[in-house]
Amino acid sequence: MSQALTTRHGRQLDERAARVKQLESTKAKLEKERGRARAKSRKYGAMKYGLWSERRTPGKGGGQGFEERSEGKERRPRGHQPGAPRRTHEHLVVIEDRVEPDAPDCRCPSCGLD
Repeated sequence: MSQALTTRHGRQLDERAARVKQLESTKAKLEKERGRARAKSRKYGAMKYGLWSERRTPGKGGGQGFEERSEGKERRPRGHQPGAPRRTHEHLVVIEDRVEPDAPDCRCPSCGLD
């Protein structure tokens, strides 16, 4: 009886060890596939959005690495700059269009005042 239990127990251990090996192999394959998928995603992202961003310049050596700008001067903020003249719109045509709402629309829906 004890011989049968030991053999059965040993067989279960062998089956579990084989299953662990199989799972580790599957895990390695999936991690490799995940790496390929991420690389592909980066590649297509670079194709769609471009390799360079507005605030970074390409790294030295022609690689895809990026380095922060070090030009020494700060970038001006966006929008209207102090001291710059404002645009005039005098060249545009003015069209006056008066619209009178209907009588029911002229009343306040809460209190009914005109």
